[in-house]
Amino acid sequence: MRYPVQSRPRHTRTFAPAAIVAIIMLQGPAPIAAQPAFTPASYVSGQLPVAPVLAVSGGEVFLEVHVTADGGVDSTRTLRATPPFTDVVINAIRGWRFTPATEAAPPSAAPAAAPIRSAAAAVLVAAVFAPPALNGPTLGVPPHDVLSASDDIPYPTHVVPADYPPRAVGDGAVLLDVTVDGNGAPTDTEIKSSSPAFEAAAWVAARLWSFRPAQRNGRPVPAHTYILFVFRQPVLGMR
Repeated sequence: MRYPVQSRPRHTRTFAPAAIVAIIMLQGPAPIAAQPAFTPASYVSGQLPVAPVLAVSGGEVFLEVHVTADGGVDSTRTLRATPPFTDVVINAIRGWRFTPATEAAPPSAAPAAAPIRSAAAAVLVAAVFAPPALNGPTLGVPPHDVLSASDDIPYPTHVVPADYPPRAVGDGAVLLDVTVDGNGAPTDTEIKSSSPAFEAAAWVAARLWSFRPAQRNGRPVPAHTYILFVFRQPVLGMR
């Protein structure tokens, strides 16, 4: 008995195992999403400083805050100071908690090691305290520079205080996480902690700041800075 011969469709192709391996090698492995080389530390929680009750002026305090690989504050460097506000800010920030910075592990790390690891890093915290007087001069020591900031963090070159909102009552504070781009301009702004009546005034003021950008490996890079505006119930000043 003869059976009909079934012909193979002309468009069908077969490959030897060696040919399959060659094709896979030419195509390469499936693309893997690139991991950022460095992610800065991010504020999680902590008490905000308040103006001393007997303070008779406004002030500016800029701190370079060193955050450990587990998210705690290791130390601070005072870049700009205004007594008596400086100590108040330092004491509050010592208790802050951050999501640690992360960085790519060096190529020499063991193959089993995670490609991304937690890292110590520095962030800038800039606190601006409004004076109690609505108009006229106020007493007190003016802000003065103490140390130069490291290249790892942005540093303000133009500071704009926030106006006290017309409809607000009492004192308030707003902490902003501001992304500073490689040109030193604020881009994204996120409210981390606030008194709702003061949010808009703080956001508008922060967008008008200018910075010397942070650098990594000698090149300007985007980075985060924390701007704290402390509002005080205004009173009429002496003319």
